[in-house]
Amino acid sequence: MKSVPLALLVLLAGSLGVTSCTRCSPNGPPGESTSPQASASSSVDAGPAGRCTLLGAPRIVGALPGEDAAPPEGPVAYGAEIGGALADTKGFVVGIRTAGLSGVAQLLEQSFEGAAPRLLATLPTITGTGGARAPLLATSPDGARLVGTLSIEDKTRTFHVARLGEGGVVTPVGEVAQGKDESEAVAFLGAAKAPLVAWDDADEKLRIGRVRALLLGMAAKEAKEAKPAGKDAGALEDDVVSPATSDAAWPALALSPNGDRAVLVWLSERPESESVDGGEGEPSQALAFRWVEAAVLDLATGARVGAARALTPLDGHAQTVTATWSDAGLVLAVRDDARPTDGDGGELWAVRVPIDAAGGFGAATRLSIAEKEVAPGIAALLPRPGGALVAWLGQDGASHLSPAFTPGAASIEPSLRDRKILATHGDRALASRIVGSGVELTVVRCGT
Repeated sequence: MKSVPLALLVLLAGSLGVTSCTRCSPNGPPGESTSPQASASSSVDAGPAGRCTLLGAPRIVGALPGEDAAPPEGPVAYGAEIGGALADTKGFVVGIRTAGLSGVAQLLEQSFEGAAPRLLATLPTITGTGGARAPLLATSPDGARLVGTLSIEDKTRTFHVARLGEGGVVTPVGEVAQGKDESEAVAFLGAAKAPLVAWDDADEKLRIGRVRALLLGMAAKEAKEAKPAGKDAGALEDDVVSPATSDAAWPALALSPNGDRAVLVWLSERPESESVDGGEGEPSQALAFRWVEAAVLDLATGARVGAARALTPLDGHAQTVTATWSDAGLVLAVRDDARPTDGDGGELWAVRVPIDAAGGFGAATRLSIAEKEVAPGIAALLPRPGGALVAWLGQDGASHLSPAFTPGAASIEPSLRDRKILATHGDRALASRIVGSGVELTVVRCGT
């Protein structure tokens, strides 16, 4: 498995006119379309100059004291980090670790109109080594704001989930103990019964990585009974979702439109050379084929619905993935690059996959968003009818909004230059970029 910076994966937390789908390689996933490749990249500079307008003034948060007026240029050691963000009816909420060796975990609320962020809570320090982690965020079906934090001990890691109440009161909901390997990747979302947590770890016996998912508070006996039986189960343990044939890592979750299911996506890999051994499932820096796999989960039981399946070609080189699930099906933004580390360049794809009532995936349609000059990291998806707007950065810092499977033209967005979108709510989006030791938050209104 490949090592990818955690900050790139949790930023989220998860779209040029479309003509036809891409041609699948001989090793691609079953059922992928084989019509001629569609490419949006040839017209990436066409269309309107910008569909997004800045609301309010950009605000720097989490910086070291004294940087508000004149932040330093270039990277800063132990700078602030964003963990995740959400949008609900009240506004945007951001989880941040402030700058410095003793930085603390905080929750900030940002209005839809771009007013100055306000501090909701400073989270208590969780015992363990490694310092505070930037919190992840999710929303439960009853509208409660959920906070996820990771603590690291000598031999284990624990992911804690809590509810954020009025006055910044944080009430524990549950926790998941994880094995301590190189990857800290974790994702979670709110569900009617209990929050769902997904993470990866290493199976030392099979020497592969695996992706796991668990509803918090589910008893071991209940979890076992909820899992499907038979050959298709493919689970090494009751909460393992990825098949035993997959060397899997870096989970991400996408909630269904009606909220009763979720798609769990992850990256799987195999070495390009048979002589290469990544070693007991630990992320490797070796040259490897990497692709996106996925499975549908029932949020009432935590059980997998239907079989896990590859959604991108098995001879690809997927570096990052983000996902959203709408009435049009599952939409992915996948950055593909043959180099083993996440650097500038590579290609950006959008993928759309229908999902049936039985949890099965239909034929994948793939669209090239950009063929080159893509900045490293994860693209964002802004849901739109039929698909999404893919928000991505070029190597020069230019921000692009590229429609995928939805009408419209590509645009370059001056108000989002150098910024990554963290969360969206209707026509509003919250974006961030690194400024000195802090993080700058910007709210924009984006048309169709």
